[in-house]
Amino acid sequence: RERIYDQSFYPVVTHFTYALQPSATARLNFVKGIVKSIKARQASVADLGCGSGVILNEILMMKPLWTGHGLDISREAISYARRLAAHKQVADRTSFRAGNVTHLPYADESLNLVIASEIIEHLPEPELVVGEIARVLKPGGQVILTMPIESHTPGHIHTLSSREDLRLLCERAGLKVRRLEPR
Repeated sequence: RERIYDQSFYPVVTHFTYALQPSATARLNFVKGIVKSIKARQASVADLGCGSGVILNEILMMKPLWTGHGLDISREAISYARRLAAHKQVADRTSFRAGNVTHLPYADESLNLVIASEIIEHLPEPELVVGEIARVLKPGGQVILTMPIESHTPGHIHTLSSREDLRLLCERAGLKVRRLEPR
């Protein structure tokens, strides 16, 4: 954590990734498309592994009555995300905190939407995270989970072999998979 996530360059890199890496831009647009389709006037959303806060800030700009919670292991990223929220004028509806996604700091059944974009593959026990997501979701709540399949990048300590593995991971935690899209 100290060598990567707690360095001042980390949130800057994660922010610019959305502008410079086509796959990150596609993920952001994918999340925004789903959020746009959600008709709830008010909702509470958490972005797990929020990095620089780009996704959560974009969501709150789209949904002016929603509140957001960003969680990341990087204190540097949390500081950056707070500044970005202030710049985007959504800081009054956000809370960012450093923490571990295997022990979510949210009450049972407290969130309408959870975003977990590109974090599962970085964790040794993805079942813990998906179980925690299921715990904090309100009945009828939604999860937007993105992760690479068959990724063998050094930073990815866990990989799934197929989209069926992802479906099973979610279903074992009690989540109902309504849509599974390979990209």
